[in-house]
Amino acid sequence: MIASKEVRLGILRYLRDIYNKNPTKVVRGTEIMNIFKIDEDSLNGTLKFLEDTGLIKLMSNSYGALALTRITDKGLSEIEDL
Repeated sequence: MIASKEVRLGILRYLRDIYNKNPTKVVRGTEIMNIFKIDEDSLNGTLKFLEDTGLIKLMSNSYGALALTRITDKGLSEIEDL
């Protein structure tokens, strides 16, 4: 299951804010789950969708709670255009 468009945009904005503070920092899946109040199934689908569209890069083999993510240049561009 993929989270709503609002949650997906929120995740991208959050990853952008983290990137702007510290470009080398990666964000854990558990952190995203806690902030956006989504379950692990929604996180799996959402991170897979965002990665498939090139908006985030997964730095781990997991899409779930153990995921390590960063926003991509494409993701930064998409957020700037909104």
